[in-house]
Amino acid sequence: MRHAIAVAFILATVVGAWELRNAFRAAGFKRSTAAALIAVSLVGADGVAPSLAVSGGGFDYANKDLREESFAGKNEKGKDFTQCIATGVSFKGAVLDGARFFRSNLKNADFSGSSMLSASLEDTDLSGAIFSQANMQGAYFSDSIADVESLSGADLTDAQMPKNARAKLCARTDIGTANAKTGEVTKDTLFCE
Repeated sequence: MRHAIAVAFILATVVGAWELRNAFRAAGFKRSTAAALIAVSLVGADGVAPSLAVSGGGFDYANKDLREESFAGKNEKGKDFTQCIATGVSFKGAVLDGARFFRSNLKNADFSGSSMLSASLEDTDLSGAIFSQANMQGAYFSDSIADVESLSGADLTDAQMPKNARAKLCARTDIGTANAKTGEVTKDTLFCE
């Protein structure tokens, strides 16, 4: 039986479900369609196992009051912080790559030196938040990015935001510093003139 399962997985990576069904039938399996569908569902038609994780492990911090927490220096890569209350919370030096902060209250939160590659901060209250020396390459923002307290040395390469927010950021005085890790100057990553 183990041999048959191993063969099914190998075949699933090479041929599609229909071909796999025919291969099972030719090999004498009576339930060839069911076996082929199970193999493809376990491996995927392209041979890659499907991801079962939701946003880094499910609803990690979604809808929670985190005001008494500290995430300083922690690895929270891919975690879901949707609609959390994190006013004044420290995320200093945290790894938040791919984290989702959709509609969260991050007022006065400190993200200094954090890594936030491709993080989502859309429809989030960022008033008074600190992003000094944060690496936010490829992150997603709404208009509230213009309300942060500090962007000194933040790397916003390929970050997505509304044009009017980008214009407001380019008018700031704290965007002339380079990020210590990437060497990129904040205003250059925003394509300010």
